[in-house]
Amino acid sequence: MARKEINLITLSFEEHAQLVLEFFIRNKDFFENYENTTPTLDYVKNTFTSCPEGVPVENKVLVGCLSEGSMVGFSELIRDRHRAGEWLLGLLITEEKYRKTLFGGRIVLKMLEFIKASGASTVVGGVVEDNSIAKNFWDSIGATATDIIYEQELNGKKVPTRVVYKEL
Repeated sequence: MARKEINLITLSFEEHAQLVLEFFIRNKDFFENYENTTPTLDYVKNTFTSCPEGVPVENKVLVGCLSEGSMVGFSELIRDRHRAGEWLLGLLITEEKYRKTLFGGRIVLKMLEFIKASGASTVVGGVVEDNSIAKNFWDSIGATATDIIYEQELNGKKVPTRVVYKEL
């Protein structure tokens, strides 16, 4: 059997809003479980335009992972989040049917290759303490958990979130 090809594209709202919305709807478990929402076109627009305080929108990079004409992965990145070369992996979603599979792992590796090729030396993220799926993901890529824990609001509740990082 031939290996499925994976291609990455930088996404823009004008060209890819519907593609992203369809992907979010197919993979709505994240949004329902962690953000207590159902993806809409307004939600997608906010994904493209919102940034953490003090971060220019030009530093936000949204990446789609395509295979066989369908989006199979999505990543929201913030370039140079706290210092040059440090990229924040704000969101990474793989198509549900590919999670915990070799193909899902290839999607993640392709995303990390993109981040490194774009100039990152480190990728950082936040892992909600009771999110075993996120913990397993960061462990699988060889990330290091820090002692830094902050509170993040999810579903209207403040939850402890640990900072993790991976040198590229």
